[in-house]
Amino acid sequence: MKEYEKDEAFLRAIRVVLQDEGGYVNDPDDPGGETNWGISKRQYSYLDIASLTQDEAVEIYYRDYWKPYNFKSIPYEKLRIKLFDIAVVAGPRSVIVLLQRTLNLLSSNTQVKVDGVLGKQTLAMIMRFPEDVILNTFIQTAKEYFTMLNKKKFLAGWVRRLEKPIKIT
Repeated sequence: MKEYEKDEAFLRAIRVVLQDEGGYVNDPDDPGGETNWGISKRQYSYLDIASLTQDEAVEIYYRDYWKPYNFKSIPYEKLRIKLFDIAVVAGPRSVIVLLQRTLNLLSSNTQVKVDGVLGKQTLAMIMRFPEDVILNTFIQTAKEYFTMLNKKKFLAGWVRRLEKPIKIT
């Protein structure tokens, strides 16, 4: 049994990602370049992206996204899944930065350090707000971020993914 197969939170999150990330694409306008299951040639130049299997992609997501960026520690499940799903598009560090900016927008006094690290301070700040408030504000913050990237060809898809409700299965 693979390590990730014992992690129910990861398995729920990866199901959402795989609904949005299909197979092989090589769009010359995509800043990630050649991609398969959301894994990009730009980030994984040593991989044969065209031959990447879904199982290999899942292992990469667990090893390089889920575990090192501490997604499992996010106390709210829908927020955890949404952040992980958008990390596939924007990168895990960028998503955590967007979360930290979101939390700072919501807080009138205490601010978290915007460093892309999901540490104790950020996790404690999450608990100060209802999940739906964080999610809705995060979606707006991320929309602004995606708009600033000036990739009009991909913007509608990114926004659709941001706004897609999370269903816990």
